[in-house]
Amino acid sequence: MHSKDTITAYMDVLLGYLPDSVSSISIWTDGPASQFKNRYMAASLDPLGKAHKIDIKWNFFPTSHSKGPVDGIGGSAKSFVMQKVLNGQHIVTNTASFTDAASTMENVCVTEVSTTEITRRNGRLNLEDIFSQAEPITAIAKMHFLEVTSNGVVYHVLTKDSTNRNDVETHSRVGAIVVGDWFLVEYEGKRFPGEVVAVHGGEV
Repeated sequence: MHSKDTITAYMDVLLGYLPDSVSSISIWTDGPASQFKNRYMAASLDPLGKAHKIDIKWNFFPTSHSKGPVDGIGGSAKSFVMQKVLNGQHIVTNTASFTDAASTMENVCVTEVSTTEITRRNGRLNLEDIFSQAEPITAIAKMHFLEVTSNGVVYHVLTKDSTNRNDVETHSRVGAIVVGDWFLVEYEGKRFPGEVVAVHGGEV
């Protein structure tokens, strides 16, 4: 499951594997708004960084889905386990049995994170309050890098492996409807989820 609650908990687990000597980490993912590139993931970086005493920077590939190396690793794990099942070596019925079947995969560690563990970690990070106060991000669809600074979360158009004088920096705005936000809208008596793709003179 990919939601703001689960993704943050998974991040918390992964950061816990890092040695104490690591002080900074750069994350690279694709940029689906429903999963990674949204105000909630941005808001979660501060508590995650403080909990693990680490600076977190998040880079996004040009907006796409299921095209990054992480998706390749996940696909390889699924294929590995499927082969074990087809060979009669494992019977997979839940996350625990999947994790067990994947345990002999080379160079990849598959970890089970239960619903109870997700709830516990989110409570420790106080995510309910943090998500409720998450600020809208202006033109988030155009952003490809974010990091936490002393001035809050800062967003850039370009990724940050290198600097560029043409880069654009922006900060969150509170209470504004911005591109990238999602709303439930009513059309001809029916309700549909809709993403804000443009704002002109107060009209969405």
